[in-house]
Amino acid sequence: METLSYYWHKLKSAGRFYREAVCRFDLHSSFLTDWALATVEDRRWYYTFEDMARLEDYWKQRRRAAVSKTEARWVARASRHALTPAQGHLLFRIVSHRQPTTLLVLGTKLGLSALYLHRAALFARFIGLEEEPELYPLAQHSWQLGGQGQGPIRLGVFAQTLPQALAELGQVDLLYIDERYTGASCILLLRQVMPYLKPDSIFILEGIHGSVEKERTWEQIRQLPEVRQSVDLFHFGVLFFRVEWLQPQHWALLPYRFKPWRIGLGLK
Repeated sequence: METLSYYWHKLKSAGRFYREAVCRFDLHSSFLTDWALATVEDRRWYYTFEDMARLEDYWKQRRRAAVSKTEARWVARASRHALTPAQGHLLFRIVSHRQPTTLLVLGTKLGLSALYLHRAALFARFIGLEEEPELYPLAQHSWQLGGQGQGPIRLGVFAQTLPQALAELGQVDLLYIDERYTGASCILLLRQVMPYLKPDSIFILEGIHGSVEKERTWEQIRQLPEVRQSVDLFHFGVLFFRVEWLQPQHWALLPYRFKPWRIGLGLK
């Protein structure tokens, strides 16, 4: 059960984010302008959204009809911080635009985010890692219900599973880190993956405004020397590493329909 202070923090964070956010017309980079147009501004409907909606409904029903109190508790815990449909659609569009050849997910919960990622890049080599044994079968079940068979999701502590996954992939075009990892643990994970990134790799961090600690972690991460640009989408933080950007730039970004007066004015 979330506390009142949690919701108060989210409300304050949302207000601050809205004040600071720009839209694509304010971006200085043509690459990021095109990226924003293909991701945050894209409102097209994709076939997979209907499949994911049915899977999300399944878990809502499963939460009420769980066979045991233990199962109900873990399903509730995983569901409470699962992606909303709008967040899932945005994640799908980000990956679909990038079309990575390798995908690495650290933390799967119910497996919904992993499925959004996979369905956006069906031919990518995909590895998902989960540390909690109670959540692992839930993610695998989502993968099976999504028609993907036995999912490439592995159970075990990251100290053991991450080095093996990195060695198998050889490079990481797209990394996704679950919101459960924050502070020093999140930065440590990033440090382990950094040697495997390419200049056009993208790292996505979930739930960056979920708490004061998570916001502090996000600020520390986007100041890492490898990070050339970052985009704060409120629920997601996206990191870019393109070497042609000599000066790091950091943005909070909204679709222009939420700030229509900024269209073409170049305001900051």
